[in-house]
Amino acid sequence: MKFTSFTAAFAVLCLMAAATPGTAQGAMTAQQASDSIERQFGVKVLKISKTTFAGKSVFLLTVMSPGGNENSAFQVSRLAVDPDTGRLVSGFRHRRSGYDYAEGDGANETNRQPTGVLRQGWNWR
Repeated sequence: MKFTSFTAAFAVLCLMAAATPGTAQGAMTAQQASDSIERQFGVKVLKISKTTFAGKSVFLLTVMSPGGNENSAFQVSRLAVDPDTGRLVSGFRHRRSGYDYAEGDGANETNRQPTGVLRQGWNWR
């Protein structure tokens, strides 16, 4: 049987598709995401929850930096991790006039004080 260039190209394409890691394995579990973040950043994961962030399903990890002689010792942060890729999801969305926080529950809104506080005579500097 004689191979044609079409048959050879098709065979190479099939081999490349088989060798490429796909999403057939499914999304990573919460424990896998936790282990990955602990290894990458040297932090301790305190809490894991699954939520929707900027229209995508993500794992929300509460992490703590290790102790030491730095200003970031025992600092607690929240990281959003994409379960499909295991990569961090950015909290910022680029706009024409700069950036904006991702849509969410409003937790990123800073300096939102009740108007009654302003009337009590607090100095804002």
